[in-house]
Order: sequence, then C-alpha cells, then structure tokens
Amino acid sequence: MPPTKLGSAFPPLQELAKWVYESAKMQQDKSICVDKNQVQKTLPLLKALGYDKIQGYGFAIHRISGNTEIVKEDGIRTLFFPLSVGSGSESIASGNVEVAGVMLTPGTFMEIDSTTGLNAHLDCLIVYLPEGR
Repeated sequence: MPPTKLGSAFPPLQELAKWVYESAKMQQDKSICVDKNQVQKTLPLLKALGYDKIQGYGFAIHRISGNTEIVKEDGIRTLFFPLSVGSGSESIASGNVEVAGVMLTPGTFMEIDSTTGLNAHLDCLIVYLPEGR
C-alpha cells in the first residue's frame, strides 16, 4: 500500500513523538509502551484522524531496535505510523524508514496488509481497526 500523509493531524503526531522520546515509560524486554498516560497522549492524534469514533479500535506504541516483525492479524486493519527514526533528540518526528518496500517519514503512515519484517531504530505507533472500517 502507498503511504498516506497526515496533513492537519501532523502536529498531534509531533507532540506524541516528543512525549514518547522524552518521557514515555517503555517495558524494556518487549520495547512496548506501558506508560499510564499513553491513552491521554495518543488520543489527540486518534481524534484528529477520526479513529477514536471507531468501535473496537486499539493501538500500541513501540520502540524498535533492530530486527522485528509487524504482525497482521486476520480481521484487523494494521496502520503503521513512524514517530521518530534514529537516535538523539534530532530524531523526534523526523527520519525515514523503509517498510515493505515503501519509504515512510513521520507525517506519513501506511496500512500493513501482511506480516512484515522490519530492521530499524525507531519509535512507532501501530493502530488497529476492525476490517471494513
């Protein structure tokens, strides 16, 4: 799938990327956000995209360091949003990453249509929506 630009939803993504980089609590062994404030911090972006109104939506914030897979489950749309690519404060809401042969930057996202391998250093948001929505 080709990438989609966020447009007016980019400022909430920038704020989320900054929060994740600077202060979000991550579970080290799984590199997943476990911060109690993650719903509050992610909601402005989800609202800007209209996903908060979709019954059954979910999300996860990950810090990826090396090889991993983005798993596509049956019946679930999987949307991948890079937040910050690389390391250091200059990486917040910047950089680029190749996912399934598509180059993405913060401010773009794509739907993952099959389980996809990824080798990168980045923070990302994955949004899950029921298929057909």
